[in-house]
Amino acid sequence: MDNQQERRSRDLCWLAGAWEGEGWFVISNIRRNKKDIKQHYRVECGITNNDIAFIKETLKILKEHNIPTYISVRGRKGNQNPTVRIDIKGYKRVRRFLDTITPHLRAKKLEIAKLLYDFINSREPKHSWSRYDEYEDSLYRKVKQLNARGRDAATYTVSPESIRQELSTV
Repeated sequence: MDNQQERRSRDLCWLAGAWEGEGWFVISNIRRNKKDIKQHYRVECGITNNDIAFIKETLKILKEHNIPTYISVRGRKGNQNPTVRIDIKGYKRVRRFLDTITPHLRAKKLEIAKLLYDFINSREPKHSWSRYDEYEDSLYRKVKQLNARGRDAATYTVSPESIRQELSTV
């Protein structure tokens, strides 16, 4: 039989793997309407899946670590099951989540998580109405670039040959 500490560690490793594959870490640029010129960034993490067992396990682990979540369900599309989305929003909640999961991340999401952590550390001592500085703007741009897909993705210029060479060292 294993002890509770080992189980919690395994659970966090599972959660980190799930987040690497299905989750996200973002800094969103929020505007209330098209005429609003005031810039407002929001940090958030989330994961989406339509497997209820997966969602239950994810929520169980987050609850065990006292990480508050927002849950939304999207309806069916054709033969697909409804999709459940788990969101973690706000500096304090995201920081608590990052403190919990970052030691278990290993791939690109680790780099993005560290950038979010830097953003939170930069913003927390300031008033919510204070302007964003150049450093915070640069963190937003870096996270946006790392999360980009398609032609604008940071990995777009990587050739199949360079990927083969990189993988041959494993």
